[in-house]
Amino acid sequence: MKTLPCNSRFGMAPLAGAVLLLWGLSPLSAEPLAAGTCVATATKYKVSALLHQTNSTTFVEVAETTIAFTQGGSSKSCVIVSFSAQATAEQNTVMYVRARLDGNTDCLPNDNLFVGPSPTADHAMNYVCPNVAPGNHSIKIQFRSNSGPTVHMNRRTTLVHYVK
Repeated sequence: MKTLPCNSRFGMAPLAGAVLLLWGLSPLSAEPLAAGTCVATATKYKVSALLHQTNSTTFVEVAETTIAFTQGGSSKSCVIVSFSAQATAEQNTVMYVRARLDGNTDCLPNDNLFVGPSPTADHAMNYVCPNVAPGNHSIKIQFRSNSGPTVHMNRRTTLVHYVK
C-alpha cells in the first residue's frame, strides 16, 4: 500500500473524514466489478447542447446520445463509453445514469449516482461493456430521477471506443 505524505496544512483528518464518508456511501469490495484490457482502435462521438429533462423514476434515453457502431475483430472484446454533461437535479433529488448496450445490457458500473441537488456543473463517468461480440451494436445513455422531481441535462458529450 502506498503511503501519502502528510501535508502539515491539511493533516490526515480531512482524508479520514472523506474515507468515512465514502465508506457510508458505497461498500468497499476486495474484488472489482470487472477488470481487463481493452484495445480500442476507433472512436465515435456525439455532442449535444439540447436541454433534456425527466421526472421519470425508471430509466429513459437521454436525447442525442445514441451511437451505433460495428465491433470488429474475430472474438469478443470490450467497449469503453465516456460520458460527460452539465447536469443538475431539483432539491433533495438524485440523478442516476447508465450506459446501455443494444437496449438490454448495462455497461459497468450501472445505475451510478451522477448528480445530487446542486447547481449545474460538469459531471462525467466512464463505463466498460465487457465481452462485446463482433457485429453491429448501439450505445444509449439513460437517466432517471430517484423519486420523481425533475433532473436536467444540458451540454453533453458521448464517446464510444471500440474495435474497428
